[in-house]
Amino acid sequence: MNRRSVVILLLALLGLWGVRHALDHRRSTAMPGASMPDPGFCPRFGANPPQRLPVLRDIVSISFVSSRLVAVDRQGNVWTYFRGESNCDDPAPVKVLAADTARKLYPTAGLPRAVQRSSVLMDGQAIISLGLEFPDRCDAVNSKCLPSDTVGFGGIVALAAGDRHMLVARDDGSLWSSGMNDCGQLGREDDSAYADHFRQVPGMSNIVAVAAGMRSSMALDTGGVVFTWGNLSNPLFSSPTSPPVAGNPYCPYQDIEWAGHRLSGARDDYPREVASLPRIRQIATYYASDLALDSKGQVWGWGFNTCGQLGVNPGQGPDRIEYYIEHPRRIEGLPPIQAIASGKRHSLALDGDGRVWAWGENADSELGPRLDLSGSPACDNEYGRGDRAGFSAAPRIVPGIGKAVAIAAGYNSSAAIDENGDVWVWGRH
Repeated sequence: MNRRSVVILLLALLGLWGVRHALDHRRSTAMPGASMPDPGFCPRFGANPPQRLPVLRDIVSISFVSSRLVAVDRQGNVWTYFRGESNCDDPAPVKVLAADTARKLYPTAGLPRAVQRSSVLMDGQAIISLGLEFPDRCDAVNSKCLPSDTVGFGGIVALAAGDRHMLVARDDGSLWSSGMNDCGQLGREDDSAYADHFRQVPGMSNIVAVAAGMRSSMALDTGGVVFTWGNLSNPLFSSPTSPPVAGNPYCPYQDIEWAGHRLSGARDDYPREVASLPRIRQIATYYASDLALDSKGQVWGWGFNTCGQLGVNPGQGPDRIEYYIEHPRRIEGLPPIQAIASGKRHSLALDGDGRVWAWGENADSELGPRLDLSGSPACDNEYGRGDRAGFSAAPRIVPGIGKAVAIAAGYNSSAAIDENGDVWVWGRH
């Protein structure tokens, strides 16, 4: 064997030793009993318990854009947090809009104080829309990542951002809307599928709270009465082939018979009172399930119940209730509740002791650490691909969180702010 062959052989042996050493190191640093992940797959969903995020401190408001967390701190900085599909490292939250930048860009708007999906409410009563695709960070010279839209009018007391539409309640009790209107979710009684500008919703007064879902809207007045409009039962909500864009509206669509119910595909522009509810003090919706919290701390729900997000096992409730609950039902198994949040197919509640309760789908551990679901029923995959998702229709306490003061739910995602202003996340994020 000549010298060149010897050198090549030694280099090959060193390379094999390096690979073996790296694998041994990965095995030694893995959790006891954990199997080695496929290098091509990042196990970022489902396995982790609630975790407290680094960097984020003194947080006053949280929300989700799909599975991306958005947060506002007490100083007026806007942050985002999201694990990329192929990023197995846990990234730190990113400051997407600094308070100093907000002052320069919007000198009369004040500072960011609250967030609803991708919309930020400033304390000067302006609204900033950060858009659906977040940049890494924003600054005064990088125009690509500046907020995409600003709406300025005074007296805003409540803001709700749906999938592609927005609702605003003002201090004079009036209700305003903007965005997609294919299912009548703007409540304006016009035929347009999209409206660029905010306009007042006729016939609505004394409104103090709003909530916006996929293609539906909710409002709450000073008397505790809930109003809804748009379409909560559209059969295309779970279809990945119908993206929610202005050129491809969901409504109108033909009515269908589904799970023993006739689901309307029509648009509904007219806000109507939700009958049979007691006096309500908070409302919530995210996708196609509505929640309401009454003055006694009881939670009510109606709409889609495909994974038990309304507290009833699909197909196992009284009166042959299955996947769709037409009229409000009280959710059993909860103590007196202080706040509620609605995700895509799961729900959250916050009690007076700061405990977070969760129920519904648990495919990504949005109910907390992965439950032992062996032998338990499973709900259909959201896209009908044949696999099944574990769920719990019974509310459960989410362990491992400090005393919570606020909650948020998104697309298989959950989060809470604790009494120290720290943020905890679990599920898909």
